[in-house]
Amino acid sequence: MKAKAKGGERRKAAGTALHEAEATTAADEDATTAADEDATTVEDDAPAAAPSGARLDACPGCGARVPDSGATPNPEVNASPGCWAAYGDVLARQYGEWGNPPIHRLTVDTYAAQHPGKPSRKSTQSVALHLIGLYLALERGTEPRRISQETGRMVADPSAFQWLEPPPPAGQLTIMDVVGAATLKEHSARVRRWALSVWEAWADHHDTIRRWAGG
Repeated sequence: MKAKAKGGERRKAAGTALHEAEATTAADEDATTAADEDATTVEDDAPAAAPSGARLDACPGCGARVPDSGATPNPEVNASPGCWAAYGDVLARQYGEWGNPPIHRLTVDTYAAQHPGKPSRKSTQSVALHLIGLYLALERGTEPRRISQETGRMVADPSAFQWLEPPPPAGQLTIMDVVGAATLKEHSARVRRWALSVWEAWADHHDTIRRWAGG
């Protein structure tokens, strides 16, 4: 029963978080009110090991080889079940153990940018807003609440964005390089390194993203 409950919690966390950035920008309810922590070192660079003998499936979005968890990914993202479950575990820890820290916004934007799904009006706007979030956080040092305010003003006009061809894969680091951090400081450092990796992978589209952000 405990395992089943944990699985349900992480699926719920992952299922809601990809829309959280857009929702909080529109409603201005982003709980991450402080600046991202200035974490520049990682205490342990090794991602969590897979259980012995587990079958590893490559995630179509990020390329991470992750055990098949049996989870059902959000249909709007290009993720394997195991990768989606790992993301849910990370979010559940952020919501629970760390009380929704400032690094949460960067986590959501990074995962969405690395698993952009298929072209559609909805996904085009969603990916654009998450990429703008990465730009504002990483290049301009914008605080999470301010990012929500900035992107919130862009939601009303989805025609302002066009689909950007994702890089394959979108970043060398993945969610698996984030799991297993011992402290919030270490966790924040891992997320930031992952975000920088994903942002760099989108380098061919940086000028477009900066233009969308008014930069």
